[in-house]
Amino acid sequence: MAMVACGQTQHTEQASLIAQQEPEPYVQEGVASYYAPSLTGTKMANGKPYHPSKMIAAHKRLPLGTKVKVVNPDNDSSVVVTIADRGPYVGRRIIDLSRAAARELDFIRDGKTNVIVEVVQPAEGYSISDSVATDRIVTNY
Repeated sequence: MAMVACGQTQHTEQASLIAQQEPEPYVQEGVASYYAPSLTGTKMANGKPYHPSKMIAAHKRLPLGTKVKVVNPDNDSSVVVTIADRGPYVGRRIIDLSRAAARELDFIRDGKTNVIVEVVQPAEGYSISDSVATDRIVTNY
């Protein structure tokens, strides 16, 4: 019996070490805005034209292709968008959403809202640790 208990303890310790090595999901809180209608058709950082009906967003540092869940804590609505562009470059905003995403989060009239952004799927070729690595964080915006 002592060997079984010892084996279970060792397994539990290994699982604990693995859990400690896994990075926490990237989570950021701040202000979101949405693309101006005049930007429809303009080329985004991913090379594709912006279309207001797509579920996309701009973020300053997350890899293009990353899927993030954006939550509006004021009304508990949420949407999943793909990072397709860079920005926003206005004030201290953390994410710029397509009009479709802003509509789902119910802030079209106000133009901006507080949000919580969480990575739900890293971009192809990246891991969750790429989203939280300190060497990827750009602070000079």
